[in-house]
Amino acid sequence: MAGDVAGTREYDWPTKAPQLTTGSGGQYIQYATLQWPVRIEAVLGDRLVRLAQPVRYDLRPAWPSRLREIGPTVHDVGVESLTIRNELRPMTIHNRHPGSNGLCFQAVHDCWADDVRVENCDLGFGFTTTKAVTLTDVVVGGRSAHHSFACRMQSHDNLVDGFEIEQFTVPLPTGALHHGLNLEGLSAGNVWRRGRMAEGTFDTHRAMPFENARTDITLVNNGRVGGSAASGPLFGARIAHWNGRRPGGRPTSPSPGLTDWAQRLWEARRDSSPVRAAAIRRCLVASSARERRSRVRAISRWA
Repeated sequence: MAGDVAGTREYDWPTKAPQLTTGSGGQYIQYATLQWPVRIEAVLGDRLVRLAQPVRYDLRPAWPSRLREIGPTVHDVGVESLTIRNELRPMTIHNRHPGSNGLCFQAVHDCWADDVRVENCDLGFGFTTTKAVTLTDVVVGGRSAHHSFACRMQSHDNLVDGFEIEQFTVPLPTGALHHGLNLEGLSAGNVWRRGRMAEGTFDTHRAMPFENARTDITLVNNGRVGGSAASGPLFGARIAHWNGRRPGGRPTSPSPGLTDWAQRLWEARRDSSPVRAAAIRRCLVASSARERRSRVRAISRWA
């Protein structure tokens, strides 16, 4: 989940990620167990079943694992061709919002929303502990929002296909934040694609979301990442930001906060071979063997 890269084994999990770490004294209850809702495809014996999907985590005999029924929940329902227009209440400082929201899918599976517009919201569209929810042709507009899209608390295999965050009609006040496309809390297998973002960024709120993708998106990239300092890494393994563009068709950085060398490499990746080769040579001038290895991995992905 964290990725087999330098630093993962040496990372100070109890101090930097107590919400994720058993025995730290600060573990968040929703992160105490890894949860993977999945259908049982076949019962093969008294103690053997075949799952419809592979488990995304390692399973070892020493680790306590069990199957349990999902219990009563909402599934196979959708919302279509709807506008949710909240009363125009002023946005407030961070996390002190009036509670004007759009659609939130919580503890459900195999649901959908199509052709839905949300205006004047704190949260536009939310996934909380969901599985296999699809949003198509959805829009967030009106006054400034906090989370246009949120995906949290072990939400898995959700798809947002064809979406837009319009330019806010009322800008953010001092002390407020807008994030954009949020990921957090051990969520995996989620995809955003075919999007336009006049506001926001590719946000992560820590707690190691992994195996997610955001692709074919035009964004201004003016939002902020967030999350608790007790939740550990921004991302886990196998996060893909691919084919992101700024307005006008220019490529945007794969994520906010790139170091200078990575930014130069990213911007040079479409140049002619000699220019690209020179950029790669400059990027490989590093102070340590470990740093050079890290840059070589990045070059193999981007160059």
